Amino acid sequence: MTLAIGGTPTQALHVQLSSGSRTTTDRIAGGEESVRWKSADFDLTLPGRWFLSGSFERDRSGLDDVEQAYGSLSWRF
Repeated sequence: MTLAIGGTPTQALHVQLSSGSRTTTDRIAGGEESVRWKSADFDLTLPGRWFLSGSFERDRSGLDDVEQAYGSLSWRF
């Protein structure tokens, strides 16, 4: 199940927040794992044909917690 909300507060900026849960089954080992996750993403158009984007995600389960962040800056030619 996933729930997401996003919007474009300005012409140059888009943001999105999402959260959800998933369950996976390991048919070989016979185990099951439930994971809950949350994420935030943004895209920003900058002057001079520059583009900035980023995301952050946190996954939590009974076995481990994982956090990952991603960012990029690009120039369009």
